[in-house]
Amino acid sequence: MKDEREAVKRSIDALKAALLALVPEPGNFPTAVEGLCLYREETDVRKDCFHDPVIGVIVQGNKRALAADREYRFREGWYLAYGMDLPAISHISGASRERPHLALSIPLDRYLLSQLASEVKPRTAAKAYKGLTVAEAGSDMLEACLRVGGLCRYG
Repeated sequence: MKDEREAVKRSIDALKAALLALVPEPGNFPTAVEGLCLYREETDVRKDCFHDPVIGVIVQGNKRALAADREYRFREGWYLAYGMDLPAISHISGASRERPHLALSIPLDRYLLSQLASEVKPRTAAKAYKGLTVAEAGSDMLEACLRVGGLCRYG
């Protein structure tokens, strides 16, 4: 358990260094890797959006999303996964020039998602899937984020 926490911290630190080097100003920055986008915000922001299937990883900061009649909160080292097209309202809070909100997103393949969904046993109505989930990212996931865009060279 301690080794996993240390590995997560190392990966987050490497992702922060990479994003700070690659994204020196606020905005959304597509990369050479198709679909991979890097984000930096230095103020609190509210965005109304329509998400395609995507995984968004918070590298630094806090975010709140309102979608599917629920509120989801996530922070540094957490991810939010949209498994379907879904409208949402997101709020970034506590961002500043000294400690910007940093994140990245990776699109999910709709065809692959539909194949996986056809193989999963349906849940009961009480546990119906709302189209998204929020959870802590493990070191394997964070290391994959570093590798996918060649970000590890900045860590």
